[in-house]
Amino acid sequence: MTTLAGERSADKAIPEYVVLRFGGLRLDRLKRQIFEGEAPIPLGPRAFEILLALIEARGDLVSREDLVARVWGRVHVDDGTLRAHVSKLRSALGRMQGGASLIRTESGRGYRLAAPVTLEAHPSATVQEPRTLEGVPQPLSSLIGREAAINHLAALVRQNRLVTVAGAGGIGKTRLAQAVSARLEPDFPDGVVFVDLASVAEPEWVPTAVATALGKVVLSGNPTEMLVAGLKDRRVLILLDNCEHLVDAAALFCEAVARGAPRVRIIATSREMLRVEGEWIYRVDPLDVPYVDLASAQQALSYSAVQLFAERAAAAGGFAFGDREAPYVCALCRALDGLPLAIEMAAVQADSLGVRSLAEQLGRLQLEDLGSRRTAIARHQTLTATLQWSHDLLSPSDRALFRRLSVFAGAFTAEDAVAVAADESRPAAAAIRELAALAAKSLLSIESDGDTRRFRMLVTTRHFALKRLRQEGEEATIRQRHALLMLERLRRRAPVQIDDVRAALDWAFAHEQAYAIGLPLTLASVPLWWSRQLVEECRARVNHALESTDLAGDPRTEMQLLVELFASLLQIDSHGLHMIAIAERARAIAENLDDLPHQLRARWSLMVNAWNAGRFKVSAAHAEAFRQLGFRNGEAAAILIGDRLIANIRHVMGDQIEAARLLQSVLERLDRSENPIDARLVYNQRSLALSTLAQVQFLRGEIEEAIGTAHDAVREAESRADPVSEFYALQQAACPTAIFAGRLDLAEKYLTRLETHGQRHRPYANWVPSLRGMILIRQGDVETGAKELAAGIARLDDRGISANHNRFKAELATALIEMGRIEPARCLLEELERQSEDNGEALCDPEILRLRAEIVRLSGGNQAQAEALLKQALRVALRQGAAIWELRSATSLAALWAASGLKLQARNLLDPICAKFRESNETPEVRAARQLFSTLP
Repeated sequence: MTTLAGERSADKAIPEYVVLRFGGLRLDRLKRQIFEGEAPIPLGPRAFEILLALIEARGDLVSREDLVARVWGRVHVDDGTLRAHVSKLRSALGRMQGGASLIRTESGRGYRLAAPVTLEAHPSATVQEPRTLEGVPQPLSSLIGREAAINHLAALVRQNRLVTVAGAGGIGKTRLAQAVSARLEPDFPDGVVFVDLASVAEPEWVPTAVATALGKVVLSGNPTEMLVAGLKDRRVLILLDNCEHLVDAAALFCEAVARGAPRVRIIATSREMLRVEGEWIYRVDPLDVPYVDLASAQQALSYSAVQLFAERAAAAGGFAFGDREAPYVCALCRALDGLPLAIEMAAVQADSLGVRSLAEQLGRLQLEDLGSRRTAIARHQTLTATLQWSHDLLSPSDRALFRRLSVFAGAFTAEDAVAVAADESRPAAAAIRELAALAAKSLLSIESDGDTRRFRMLVTTRHFALKRLRQEGEEATIRQRHALLMLERLRRRAPVQIDDVRAALDWAFAHEQAYAIGLPLTLASVPLWWSRQLVEECRARVNHALESTDLAGDPRTEMQLLVELFASLLQIDSHGLHMIAIAERARAIAENLDDLPHQLRARWSLMVNAWNAGRFKVSAAHAEAFRQLGFRNGEAAAILIGDRLIANIRHVMGDQIEAARLLQSVLERLDRSENPIDARLVYNQRSLALSTLAQVQFLRGEIEEAIGTAHDAVREAESRADPVSEFYALQQAACPTAIFAGRLDLAEKYLTRLETHGQRHRPYANWVPSLRGMILIRQGDVETGAKELAAGIARLDDRGISANHNRFKAELATALIEMGRIEPARCLLEELERQSEDNGEALCDPEILRLRAEIVRLSGGNQAQAEALLKQALRVALRQGAAIWELRSATSLAALWAASGLKLQARNLLDPICAKFRESNETPEVRAARQLFSTLP
């Protein structure tokens, strides 16, 4: 017996034929099994590999990177996945005496085994010299992405007499079984044999094929009995390949061998299980595919499907895989479901067609267009041949269900399958039985989500089945059932696969089903697009419904589509006159139909459009009309939302006192409301009210309260999974408030979150440059920040977005003055004054007056003029209830007076204004005012 603890050798590999003991447990390396006493401890293959890595380290630290590389290879795995596997391993192993864990974590670095390990010879170990495999053909190309599968399958074969490797055609069952046979050859001193049943046509020939592979001649009698007798005392591994067309005969043979030759092991490959006593099933999964189109070749190559494509394409010609090719190869591998055979077939054409062209044409290519090497077996020379092989083995009723299920673009439940495929000739019970049969034959994959089991066809399989559906003349009927199923599920807010909704919509509008199915399905799907942040697709679907149908006789549907079109356009940089026409048309229809909900939505649309265009006087009129609708119809929710809208406008028009009163009233009523979100108007009303209140609080000098309220606005939207309201809270409240308060670290965090929203939904990125520029200016990089801020303002102006970004322009004017660029600052301030007069946006009026006075002072102008401007700024700020503007103006006026020798007058001005701000309400303005005050006698 040897102790491993403390040893440090260059080669730490542990021999195969050993037993390891540690922490009261026993690890049988040969069987890949752990025992506590005689009881086995269930452990998955990845957890087992993690444990072996820790044991081989002899107590040394094993880094997270090394563990991931060993267990997952090049597949990208986050830290959470590794921690979860280690946690399960800890739970399985238990604890040492005294309660300490057998696995010790070193935070941020990795893991180490805490118990000493002893090594002893395996009781049945015999060291065999390596033998050359003669009976099992060895592939000429490498097997990619299957190392974990090889380890797992090898462990199953060591422990069980019969293991069936099951999976769809082209998934790589034979290649995997061959690799496992090579790995296990030393365990079988009497040989490893390969039996290919693909060319065996009759069931009774199965034993003869095995005998031939074993080098035996069957002259007469029962060949199975003869073989079993000859194998009784031998340790042989038989690889029985391609059993699906002879599944009954293969099952009888395997069961006879398992009973009569206990030392023999069989690996069977089949598209369905053999259903033999003692059979273990190993289902082969597709290769790992990236779920997004990665721009980095290095990142893409962490997925085994991409690795396979790149290697095979390079071998086929002059293809070189780089960053330019990466997104297209990712899309190809995803479209081919990670199916190795399909990927290899596509890779062969990469050099001649180019990956971009191949990716773009793949959906239009016929399966016959993707061909394999000429020397491949017949059913693997095209994807159609591979699938036809499986299809021909189905019963007529199974074939009918198979082709009908091809209308599902995504995963579906048994209930869905029955709704689409069952009819008078096929009752529900029969459809369920056939569904299970298709899954058993690997023509459907199974996904589990808690108690729900879903089925899915691979894309290549679906194309094949859909072609058969058309050939049988059933497509129109089955498509209609599928579309009606999607409509029913959407109406009751049941889960749906988004690709199925897309397919149903496309079919309905292309096959004269627009009125019966297309229009109601379009309206029912709107919440789905919003929940996935697919606002552009929502716009396109609704717009298509409006343009492709004559709705003159159906004004209600037209009205519903118009308000949804406006809501989606609102999120896509669009605030033009055409949107006014959309909303006005919807309002006119709603009023004619006396439809209050849609009158409210149309009026809200008009209000928001005017707001976004900076036409605040018009926006105020629409907001008041919205509220009056609520009053006239006793709609408490409409009154509440109307008050919030008016509060927003009062804030922008410079009345912080009334805005604060209305917002507090809105929040109190929301506290008493059972449903704080009005789904008709999309947004989270509480979050929106808090966002505006945060801005009002800051202007009123309630700095800490403003930061807390902005945080609450973001958290409220986040808790409701409402990305639109969360964006608004970040853009209008959280980020600007943190910037103006001088909390730049907090502002950076909020800006990062806003950038993330912008990556998901492009229009949200429009505000990022302006906010980043303001942060840079506050950090002292005034020139760079001013350029960024100016570019951000221009970007907003180009998109017709003028709402409430005059504060951005005022900040830019301040930066220009600081850089000595007086004339551009003067022009910008004149523009702001015109906007205030024309549109009623008086929010920044005190700051505009203060900055005009600063320009007069710096230009050597009349001091009395500067003083008059500052006094006017003070009066306007006081009337608005904007303590921050009041403080800024008072500080500038006090500095002007102090420079003229009027220090006592300056002190008397600042003293009561500074007293309005608590010590905790520290901002750049407050610090500047207090610093000036401290210099005055």
